[in-house]
Amino acid sequence: MAAGSTCLDVVVERSSDNISYKEIYIYPGICGNEDSAQSYSWIDPNPLRISTSYYRLKLDGIEFSLVSEFNLNSSVGDDGILLFPNPSGGIFNLEFTNPTKEKFDIFLFKSDGTLIFTDNNLSGNSYSGNFSEFPTGIYFLKVALQNEDSRTVKLFIR
Repeated sequence: MAAGSTCLDVVVERSSDNISYKEIYIYPGICGNEDSAQSYSWIDPNPLRISTSYYRLKLDGIEFSLVSEFNLNSSVGDDGILLFPNPSGGIFNLEFTNPTKEKFDIFLFKSDGTLIFTDNNLSGNSYSGNFSEFPTGIYFLKVALQNEDSRTVKLFIR
């Protein structure tokens, strides 16, 4: 925050399209210092996981900061799939792109290729799993959409 700013609240806004923004957090009473700039931070606890997130600050109720762009998928590849937490104790969440909301199946393979779990005829674009009964190791989790599009990610169970 630049020196000499007022002690008004700063509003954090987020958008998935860089057009329509929604207020997601109010940083109360940020006051600048007359002698130097002040640093403040906040982490979005619920970022958009499958699309790009655009953030901006609403300052003094009428002005906006520059827009910052973040894409969580860039840290996991461009395959449109996100597995978290990974590694895990076996309990995880999987999110993926499925714009036409096709039915999908889940397959879990041991590292040697042996199929050990399936869950079929699911809908949506996410899946929550609990594989805590499986031993520590590296597994392959496959999401297969009806249109024969399939994606596989490594799941590390510790």
